[in-house]
Amino acid sequence: MTSDPCKTKKKGVDLHYEEQWQNYSEEDVVKRANNLSPVLDAIISGLDVSGLKILDLGCGPAVLPLRICDSLGAAGDIQIYGIDISIQALILGKEVVESKSLGNIIHLVKGDCETLPFKNNIFDAVISNATINLLPDKEKGFKEIARVSKGGASIVAGDCTAKESKKCCQQDDDKLWSACIAGAPTKMEFNNLAEAAGLEMIETIDLSKDVTSLVQNGLWNWPEFIRYEMHYHVFVMRKI
Repeated sequence: MTSDPCKTKKKGVDLHYEEQWQNYSEEDVVKRANNLSPVLDAIISGLDVSGLKILDLGCGPAVLPLRICDSLGAAGDIQIYGIDISIQALILGKEVVESKSLGNIIHLVKGDCETLPFKNNIFDAVISNATINLLPDKEKGFKEIARVSKGGASIVAGDCTAKESKKCCQQDDDKLWSACIAGAPTKMEFNNLAEAAGLEMIETIDLSKDVTSLVQNGLWNWPEFIRYEMHYHVFVMRKI
């Protein structure tokens, strides 16, 4: 009997990030939110977050939710729900959230982005950073995003993309998958997945140079991004 390759990849991703976040402190999380500001702010700029209920896919230790609160303040009715498979990430994230007295705004949940534990049509916006590439079944992941989003909801995803000459999931290497390389779709594949799920592409922002600079300056520990000549885009979408 052969193992399910999707389960194997998910397990590898879980172990990879459990190990990564074990080496992080609360201070490191806050520092990461500041270091990645060029990418995180580009994602945030695609949202009208006044009075919104937001879902952050693959939230890790709440880096993007923390940046939202730092950038826009905690005023209004904003509620941010973060979901991640890593228990260590969620433990760390909750510590940072509580230390900043943001527990009434940021809510962290353990779960799988391909089977979201939320009802239909409840989120005004869905966001993510470097997460969709990690999903073994991206079609299912996009369908889940559409399912939990309200009509007209904004979906903004920052993610690495492969060259158009590379097929999605071409490299069947679990380590490279966990490093956000092997599972990265091309820009065209990302567009096609979004369209098939009923999401309209509004804008695509190329942040490849920004991410390369972050890596080169030691602000994002991701040497594979440069080694494998990856691209990075922020995809601004809307649920039709």
